[in-house]
Amino acid sequence: MTWKPLDPYTGPEETQLPTGQDLIEQVAYYKRTADQNGEPYDPEWDRWLELDARGEL
Repeated sequence: MTWKPLDPYTGPEETQLPTGQDLIEQVAYYKRTADQNGEPYDPEWDRWLELDARGEL
């Protein structure tokens, strides 16, 4: 058997973000975890919520 490098373009598709209440709960979890670790919030989290509210996710 010969060595074959991994192909980063194969494999399962990336999962999409949850929407609605599931997204709100996930962002809340991320924010609680960031608070506990003393880390700043990722601006993407609030952007996800805005996009979801507008129905663009």
